[in-house]
Amino acid sequence: MCAIKAVSKKDVLNHDSASITFLEREILALGDDCRFLTALYAAFQTKERLFFVMEFVSGGDLFHHIFKV
Repeated sequence: MCAIKAVSKKDVLNHDSASITFLEREILALGDDCRFLTALYAAFQTKERLFFVMEFVSGGDLFHHIFKV
């Protein structure tokens, strides 16, 4: 089982977050070496979106849990 994160290229460019998106991909690629990160199995793109295929971990995303406190 895996999780797929889809990101709109238009949103990345509109929010000037291309460097953050590339950094996220690099950090996810470290997942195999760090037990605290989900593994990145693949990354690909279409004309309109970027996709990150990652290890599935149930329980919601970390961002949600951080701001819940």
